[in-house]
Amino acid sequence: MSKTRTVSIKYTSREFDSILDGANIGHHNQNWQSGKFDLGQIKDIVDRLESDGRRPLVVLREHWL
Repeated sequence: MSKTRTVSIKYTSREFDSILDGANIGHHNQNWQSGKFDLGQIKDIVDRLESDGRRPLVVLREHWL
């Protein structure tokens, strides 16, 4: 039987045109001995999208902050 988990969502009136899976981005290329979750990878993608005029939304569990 699976457990039900309650999550809190912070709403905003801002419109987004890109949705990013922060957990997958933060773990990308981290499958080696000293690999770890990397918030910098998420920031790099957000910065790149914003420089291209995009409005990204990052979905990420608070656990990773």
